[in-house]
Amino acid sequence: MLLKIITIIFVLNLFSSIAKSVENTQFNETKTIVELKKKFDILRLENTSLWDKIDDLTKKLCQAGFSSSCVKETTNQNSEIGKARKIVDDLTIKLRERVDGRLYARNCAEATAVFNHSGIFELMIPTYGRLPFKAACDAETRDGNWTIILRRMDGTVNFKRNWIEYKKGFGDVSGEFFLGLDNIHDMTTDQKQELMVILEDFKGEVRYELYSEFAIGSELDAYNLHTMGEATGTAGDSLTHHRNHKFSTFDRDNDDDPKNCAELYTGAWWHVACHHCQLTGTYNNTLSGMGINWLHFHGHLYSLKSALMMIRPTM
Repeated sequence: MLLKIITIIFVLNLFSSIAKSVENTQFNETKTIVELKKKFDILRLENTSLWDKIDDLTKKLCQAGFSSSCVKETTNQNSEIGKARKIVDDLTIKLRERVDGRLYARNCAEATAVFNHSGIFELMIPTYGRLPFKAACDAETRDGNWTIILRRMDGTVNFKRNWIEYKKGFGDVSGEFFLGLDNIHDMTTDQKQELMVILEDFKGEVRYELYSEFAIGSELDAYNLHTMGEATGTAGDSLTHHRNHKFSTFDRDNDDDPKNCAELYTGAWWHVACHHCQLTGTYNNTLSGMGINWLHFHGHLYSLKSALMMIRPTM
């Protein structure tokens, strides 16, 4: 009984200290919250294990004849151990509601730090006050922490969209989609980001290009691709050509060509006059420049099987 009481007091003190730290935590400090949540999840697992050990010890004491009331005590909700268990469970619920009710990771690096796997998570960048949005997170490729901003894989989603649709984003985050120019701007402005482009042809050859920096402007600047860092990889650098150019759609012509490149080549992009690469073209369209193109990997007459654009914080 003494061991049980000591263990219960220890567990309750742990949860009490967490509760106080939650009350004093500034919830706009995302990094602090993520660390708190990690510690809480670990303690919750340890707590479950402790209760199992308590129950097992109690049963063994009963079987050995050291107590005639302990079996009844473990099943009686009004008993000391039952009350203690209820307090801990109530604390667990309150803490979980408090944390989950306030916390949105601002990128996939924070989301996967908590959940340790790839998947779809809700993100929100508090600086800009927009609503939370769903994002596909990659926790595996080159050490993970990637937020996918564009995915092409099978042609199930039409990428010939207007300005508003590219601004807000479209598609299915579990399949083909574009995350949205507003979201990409917010993320690349909120934190310094690097960009990974992964491309695959129809023979199964996969190449990549990594850019040490990537950021775009706001809608006021037509989402200008103002920041492009050093390029390294196997696909060849076809994107730097588009640096310092605005985004164009078929209904919003911001390129340098007399014609509308987005309409001419069926793909919205940071067109110049018109493009060295375009990952928003018509799927499997092999007409010159109209498909999913990357000049340094098969040129403009080849439409790639799949394409990914992913960003992650660098600091």
